[in-house]
Amino acid sequence: MNFSSCFAWRAAGHSSEGDFLRTAGVFKGKLGKRLSQPFVNLIDDGTLEYVPGYPTRTFGFMRYDDEGTPVQRTEIIKNGVLRTYLTDRATAAHFNLAPTGNCRAEFYSSYPIVRMRNTFLKATSGSALSEEEILSLVKEGLLLKYGGGGQVDPIRGTFNFGVGEVYEIHNGEIGELRKATTISGNTLDTLSKIIGLSNKMADPSANVGFCGKDGQRAPTGTGAGWMAVKLMTIGG
Repeated sequence: MNFSSCFAWRAAGHSSEGDFLRTAGVFKGKLGKRLSQPFVNLIDDGTLEYVPGYPTRTFGFMRYDDEGTPVQRTEIIKNGVLRTYLTDRATAAHFNLAPTGNCRAEFYSSYPIVRMRNTFLKATSGSALSEEEILSLVKEGLLLKYGGGGQVDPIRGTFNFGVGEVYEIHNGEIGELRKATTISGNTLDTLSKIIGLSNKMADPSANVGFCGKDGQRAPTGTGAGWMAVKLMTIGG
């Protein structure tokens, strides 16, 4: 899992869940406000069954959520602006939003809560860059691959993730492999510093997981392309 996928799912995705936002949260009160550059879109898509070019079904595909609401492709952030939250029927009514079909329970005996499905960042049509263009845009920096476990606080908007592989980027080319490290930051700050996105979706079989929340697990998917961020805290 690259950093783009890790950030979209664990940081931005959790921050958009409506049940958190009923009381507090980094996205609370920001509907209709610009959070990122106009080419940035944050999408949670329960209708995405297959990624073109790969035979494996995505982990977050479903037809209805556990309240019987048909799932949809939900554009949380569209063209850089926060458009909606992920909702169940109760949180949709609270915020006067349409239900997005994100109510899920681990078992029939579990209390259903708002959960993600397939969550990823995507550039607006015509704005997507190739991986080579991403490297050229960064020019001097680091390429972060294989994001691991970490911690996210959707209330304060802070995150900390492990990174399995780190490569130098020098003169827009991938250089030497460096030791594993950690990255930390703030969700809103990172969104504001995205300077480029690649739309090359990754193999869904390599980007699956069981996302934990309130003691329940739910199968979720990700797998976005590369992301260029102007500045981040990296160390460890």
